[in-house]
Amino acid sequence: MAHPFFDEITFPFHLREAQELEAVLILVYDNRDAITHLCDMCGLNRSELNIEQAPAPLWREALKLFARQARVKSLCERVGRSFQGTPRVVKAIQAVFDAEDPRKQVYAADRMLVLNRKSLREKLSEFEVSDSPIRVLLVRGEAKSGKSHGRYLFFRIATSLGAQPIYLHRARVSTVPVAVDTIFAALGLPNTAPPQGDSTKVAWYQAICREILRQTAHSGIRAWIAVDDLGLDANGQPLLDPDIKLFFDEFAAFMNTPQFQSRFWLLLIHYPDGEVPTHWEEGFWLEDRTSTGDLTLDDVAEALREGIKRQGLVGLEDQIKADAEQVIRTADTLAPSARLKGINTDVKNRLTNLTTP
Repeated sequence: MAHPFFDEITFPFHLREAQELEAVLILVYDNRDAITHLCDMCGLNRSELNIEQAPAPLWREALKLFARQARVKSLCERVGRSFQGTPRVVKAIQAVFDAEDPRKQVYAADRMLVLNRKSLREKLSEFEVSDSPIRVLLVRGEAKSGKSHGRYLFFRIATSLGAQPIYLHRARVSTVPVAVDTIFAALGLPNTAPPQGDSTKVAWYQAICREILRQTAHSGIRAWIAVDDLGLDANGQPLLDPDIKLFFDEFAAFMNTPQFQSRFWLLLIHYPDGEVPTHWEEGFWLEDRTSTGDLTLDDVAEALREGIKRQGLVGLEDQIKADAEQVIRTADTLAPSARLKGINTDVKNRLTNLTTP
């Protein structure tokens, strides 16, 4: 797997490790002469670097160049050697070396595989960027095609960014007031949502959204909220109270405002097919669509390879190829609705039974 700092041509400012490294560099190299000297010692071509600026913007621009010129590893090695006795610097440098990009990981949690989902990963790459307007992602697709499973990747990214992940689904949320209370509780805030009174449902939901905004205005809270089961079951009946979907349709509409964009990210899972609400404007939402046939031989091999790496095993490439082929052959005999679960179970079992030759 590519290293998010050393093998990419863009600096991963979205990662917490990158943010801490940037903060440390600004702290210990806090003037133009020190910064430019370090750049030179690391072999950076700084002809494009505007040095006539304050340390913070100068470092921001320099880090972009370090990534573009594949010199981030050299930077970290040199800074690490220079500040071996400074715990914060040592910790920040080591975190960069140990970093993994959560968007590209097959394992979103311990033994929790998220295979393929290339489309979701690409959309989350735009979703997470602080200056991107995209804050709502709809997940649609075939039954048993992994729509809900993608939440593990969503939450892994949220955690890597220091945001609060929140998951709402039919086993835990039955009404709009319960959903709202769950959000307030997860954020550690008192539930001050207004009662409905004589308001229409839409007006009430909008008032609740404004109250959530007011409560979080000065808290520094950032929340990634995943709402599942928004669609229909096999009999065409809603999986959740339809009012919950209506509430989050209004919540999503607020995501087109700068105030909400700086605090909330929204994943709407099993969102019904068809047109989105007419009052949603273009440019702040995307759609991801899943299929039971998405997983390929390469996806299975990648999962096996990463699982082997996590166990510290070596010399198993031939076995990886053979096992991946067998996993796909077995999966192709299953009903489409059982294919994804079958592949996940088979891969986990094979990793459990692996041994070094």
